[in-house]
Amino acid sequence: MAVLLNDEIVTGAGVEVYVQAYVGAVATIKQNSRVVVSALAASLAELDLRAGNIVSQLDPAKRATHNYGVRTPKGVAAARGTVYTVTVDSVTFTVTTFPLTGQVQISAPNQPLVTLSQGTVSVSTVNNGAPTTAAALVGNPVALAAVNQAATVAVASIAVVASNPGGAFTASAPTASAELATTMATVVTSAPGAVATAAASASAAAPSQAAAVVTAAVNAAATATGGTTATVTALAQQVTQAAAQGAAQGAAQQAATAAAAAPTATAATVAAAAATAAQAVTQQVASASAQATVAAVTTTATAAAATSGVTVAQAVQQATATVAAASSAGATQGVAQAVVTSTAGKAIAVTANAATQAVGATVASAAASGAATGAATAATTVAAAAPGATATTIAAAATVAAQAASQGAAQGATQVMTTAAGPNANPNQIAAIVTAASSAAASGAAQGATQAVTTAAQGTGGTVSVTAAATAAATTTAQAAASGASQGATQAVAVTNPGQVSNAASAAAQGASAGAAQGATQAAATAAGTAAGGSAANQASAAAAAAQTIAATVATSASTGAATGATQAAVASGVTGNAVQGVANSVAQASAAGAAQGATAAASTTASTAASTAAIAAGQGATQAAAAGAAASQAAAGTVAQTVANSAATGATQGTLQGAANAGGTAVANAINTTAISNTAAQGAGQGASVAPGQVTVTAPVAVTPTTPPPTVVTPPPTTPVTPVTPIDPSINVSPAGRGP
Repeated sequence: MAVLLNDEIVTGAGVEVYVQAYVGAVATIKQNSRVVVSALAASLAELDLRAGNIVSQLDPAKRATHNYGVRTPKGVAAARGTVYTVTVDSVTFTVTTFPLTGQVQISAPNQPLVTLSQGTVSVSTVNNGAPTTAAALVGNPVALAAVNQAATVAVASIAVVASNPGGAFTASAPTASAELATTMATVVTSAPGAVATAAASASAAAPSQAAAVVTAAVNAAATATGGTTATVTALAQQVTQAAAQGAAQGAAQQAATAAAAAPTATAATVAAAAATAAQAVTQQVASASAQATVAAVTTTATAAAATSGVTVAQAVQQATATVAAASSAGATQGVAQAVVTSTAGKAIAVTANAATQAVGATVASAAASGAATGAATAATTVAAAAPGATATTIAAAATVAAQAASQGAAQGATQVMTTAAGPNANPNQIAAIVTAASSAAASGAAQGATQAVTTAAQGTGGTVSVTAAATAAATTTAQAAASGASQGATQAVAVTNPGQVSNAASAAAQGASAGAAQGATQAAATAAGTAAGGSAANQASAAAAAAQTIAATVATSASTGAATGATQAAVASGVTGNAVQGVANSVAQASAAGAAQGATAAASTTASTAASTAAIAAGQGATQAAAAGAAASQAAAGTVAQTVANSAATGATQGTLQGAANAGGTAVANAINTTAISNTAAQGAGQGASVAPGQVTVTAPVAVTPTTPPPTVVTPPPTTPVTPVTPIDPSINVSPAGRGP
């Protein structure tokens, strides 16, 4: 007689029924019992025991394929799934996963058995192991600590196996990868207080799995009952910062330790090695988190748009900025800690502040690039598939991602760096921090968003020109990224060093405009060269031509964006009265100088590369190639410098006035001496373009009365300052293990 799914089996007095759930799994249902078949497949079964008793027999030879369990009022008594053995502080833990239900059991000698299920936990020493919730254990700190530790151990152990496909583990890496997502989802719903430490420890132990950990956590939050845009964004911030910190620290630690052991090691070489090693994982975490979070909040915001008053675009913008800030802040902390640890006790010992300053900009660039790529990929893919898609519409879709990612990354890195420097840091220190963070964030975001646009254009199969898309993207993303980075960095200083907002606005404007102009120009030029095809020399030549063509336009966009963002942030942070004129003057000069310098440098560098490539292709020697490259660089700089400088000055003038209007209204903008703004912008542009040989003279542009914000720049709401996450010691050691009987 066949037994089917949802069948109910009832036995009377003196009657036993034998049921073969599948080959290798036989259940004996004892007398006076009632059982419902709640799950049934080829090698999967779950019996819901409503009353009575069941005795199960499982074939040990098939233990690798068993997926069998018996559900009772206290939970599921399951045949063992994958077993992992973990050593933490000399204590050996056994972690057992049950793929059928997502349940995880964690045990250790002389410690309570902890079972994590969807939405519930059980501790063997509390109410005889009856299911409860983590919230209900708040009054029992010992039990709650056991739950949080168990959750951290479980996620970390599975992550290590998942990251070692060739390791000596009986459990396979693909199996562990699948169970990692399930286990992280279970932790999110059952032990929310352990999410940050679990993510940090797992990511530190297995940096390659950090992106998977973040994605699983965000997806779980999105599908949880009652999940909202706010709860998803909050969890994304928490888990992203923790995973970025753990992954960056894990990846950087090995590189920093090796660099510190070198005979010629210096503090600078160790910090550089650590930052370089952490770049890839930071970018991966930021990108994965942005993609998952944007998808999740799009769903939740759409469902709540009618009652929340928050549009989907606003929700996506806030989420992207939050994720970028979290990954930037977390990774900076992680890499800095790796540098400090690896140099401790050595002659080149590095302090926490010095390490933070040394790695912050590199990490900000990686975080901004990752977040922009992740968020822009989703937007540009949709835009490219829309009827009538053009290079302009695809590029416009990446604008929000570029601004939000640069704002978040600049804010996160600046906040961590200025906090490390302390409240008594002098203006020069703050300016250096802000310039580095805003430049790196703007450059990374502009490059990431531009690359997403070109990828989307490539996906149209030739319908949209890749070169045209790259050019359009360079203009829009430069303005957006510069605006976001200058705003984010200034906002951060308003929190950590409120007395230096004006100083920070100027530094942020110069850094953001330079980074955005250079990053966007280089990304677009690279895309144009690749699209041209042919030999390396041909591609390099096409890239150089594209860079010189778009440099002036990008300079205008970058200076406009940076000036708008910095001025707006300064005024919004409390700069009033006559001080607004001073901020406007300095911001105009700084943003024009930065944009001119960044765009000119990008064009000249690209031309230099083209000349070198052509020289090498022609069979000339390395010395001749280098000389040809240097000459081409100077020629290119001289060609574009004057045009770029004029464009930068115009953009800076417009942007400064527009930023004042955005934050303080037209009355504030009208009170500004526009002639002074124009003159300082012209002066700054000339200084910035002086990287080229010869004298660049810029005529003061005609001031433009601000009306409405530029259509390509959307100002996101200020992101919440990032709270540092302190993970537990991430040294999780996983020993080879396999499946239990």
